[in-house]
Amino acid sequence: MKPHRKTMAVFLDLSATFDRVWCQNLVHIYYNTGIKGNALIWINDFLRDRKFSVRFNGVLFESHKLRAGVPQGSVLRPLLFLNHMNTIHPHIHPDTKIACYADDIAVWHSHIDTAVSQEVISATLEGIAAWAEDLKLTIKADKTNYRIFSTDRRHRSTFSATIKIRESQIKS
Repeated sequence: MKPHRKTMAVFLDLSATFDRVWCQNLVHIYYNTGIKGNALIWINDFLRDRKFSVRFNGVLFESHKLRAGVPQGSVLRPLLFLNHMNTIHPHIHPDTKIACYADDIAVWHSHIDTAVSQEVISATLEGIAAWAEDLKLTIKADKTNYRIFSTDRRHRSTFSATIKIRESQIKS
């Protein structure tokens, strides 16, 4: 009888990611991907020195400079954000699969032994935590969860693991 592979998947929740994109780092990312000259200057100017103000009960309050975030309502917002998120890939363990949709991230690993998957996933989560910290992003451990999937129906409910991001335990 062929042993059943189990897949351990972690579904990560990042907090207010669109509003926390570090603009200077984004310009650096574009530079490192080969965008230079007028295109890079244009991107830098587009992201730099943006301001906002609030109008409440007919009173316009003093404007403040934005230091982070991609411009809301801009057709470039999804592209800028995607390039920011794509920097995650070097931080992923080579045996781990990843899927991203906007600020939702899923990582998974399949193996016969859940202990092996747990080790690989833990290494991946350490890399993701370091990446998030470098980009000034916050992973909400209390809203992040994991699942173990198996084609072996007899043992589906018996699989468990202890998965952590830094010191925070992730619930299943």
